[in-house]
Amino acid sequence: MSTAFTLALTLPAGFRPQDILAFHRRDAQHTAERVGDAELEKGLLWRATAARLSLRFTEQQEHADLHVDGTAPDSDQALLATMVGRMLGLSQQVEAFEQRHAQHPQLGALIARHLGLRVPVAATPFEALTWAITGQQISVAAAVRCAAS
Repeated sequence: MSTAFTLALTLPAGFRPQDILAFHRRDAQHTAERVGDAELEKGLLWRATAARLSLRFTEQQEHADLHVDGTAPDSDQALLATMVGRMLGLSQQVEAFEQRHAQHPQLGALIARHLGLRVPVAATPFEALTWAITGQQISVAAAVRCAAS
């Protein structure tokens, strides 16, 4: 038995999906993540159960599908929305930061060249920690192999 959740999020004006996709392209062997022109598919653990997360970007929306190998409570729909919003940087106050520092002598020009930039985030804290540790200790290619095993 499996459980599926679907989610559609409206993206803010100026959202840059290519930044998010580039962040996830680090796995060149596609063992844990597959990235296309406007989509991302990745394996992850959902409440200690294997799952597949698919994100697809359209003009002003992001569509997420989560397929869990097993049962998951309906309340996990809200958990999915929180995780995807965090991954996409939707809670980051980008516009406020840009307005506050637009006139800064060193940062102003940099901000103007990269309007809408959001910091991509890993799906889970464990994933982020794994990438941080293995990426610092060994090559990225070796880190990909470790993360996939």
